[in-house]
Amino acid sequence: MSKINVEVPDPVVLALRKHVVDKYGSMRGMGKVVEEALRDYLTKSNVPVEA
Repeated sequence: MSKINVEVPDPVVLALRKHVVDKYGSMRGMGKVVEEALRDYLTKSNVPVEA
């Protein structure tokens, strides 16, 4: 699995952190949430994602 460095505005990061902690009880699920969000966005934009 690859890593990318992405700059995200502070309000988005704060919302993401809150959501991850609420959903998983810790910050460990952040990668999962971000990956799911990117897949959803790419799918809605008709960008093929190969597994």
